[in-house]
Amino acid sequence: MRHLILLTIVFFPVMIFANLVDDFSSGLNSWTLQRRAGDFVENPGGQPVVSILSNAQIDTVATFNTAGVVSDFDIATSFAGAGNMNGNDSYGLVFGLQDSNNYYIAHLFPGFGGSAFRINKMENGSLIEIFPGSGNNKNVGFTFARSDGDIAPDALRVRRVGNSFEAFVASSSLGDWQSFVGSTWTDATFGAGLVGIGERFNNITSPSVGTRFAMFGTGTLGVDEVLLSTDNLLSNSTSEFSNTVPEPSTLAFLFLTILLGFVKRVF
Repeated sequence: MRHLILLTIVFFPVMIFANLVDDFSSGLNSWTLQRRAGDFVENPGGQPVVSILSNAQIDTVATFNTAGVVSDFDIATSFAGAGNMNGNDSYGLVFGLQDSNNYYIAHLFPGFGGSAFRINKMENGSLIEIFPGSGNNKNVGFTFARSDGDIAPDALRVRRVGNSFEAFVASSSLGDWQSFVGSTWTDATFGAGLVGIGERFNNITSPSVGTRFAMFGTGTLGVDEVLLSTDNLLSNSTSEFSNTVPEPSTLAFLFLTILLGFVKRVF
């Protein structure tokens, strides 16, 4: 019985919060394009980013295959937009995805001062509020990065435990993940599902590339690597960071080694 209890304590968090990072240096090899696949641009100009065309339609979504289907999670992504993004352009994180017509999206509008955070759900192909007012603008405390040049990205993080959610934002100027008014909510519409990135609205007419995603991470180590990426220019590869994050199998092996050593000492 003691062994079972120890295994539950050690392995349960590993399976839920797998520490994974993708810096997009290999494009979208580890991703499934769920909606409007033709709107994604892999590594434009050789940069280690994934972009969405400026003239893309609404609801562009991709999910991270390596993470698989998860219930509880901790995910984050760093990104920036084009300098001429306006109040109708938004992008962010997708989670709880059941299929291409049913998922949650937490997104920001960098064209607005304070970046206007919103949370919605796509249910049977229709975007609706999760609760009354969830689709209203919430000021995150600073305006997200917008530039046609080479800039350091900002970041968005969402954590789920049970039916409780919390969002955080980050930038090189903040130095750490920050919560904000309206950043917590509860909902049970979608349970376990896929996680990834997405763009809700896009009204940019030029340049050819709008939203740029720099890194995606899951788990405690993964979201920390996303935070670190906000100190790096979008043109710079951040694969050196992703190499420091063990794959889930490696983590499981390390925990097993520690566990076996502990059991040996006890018995």
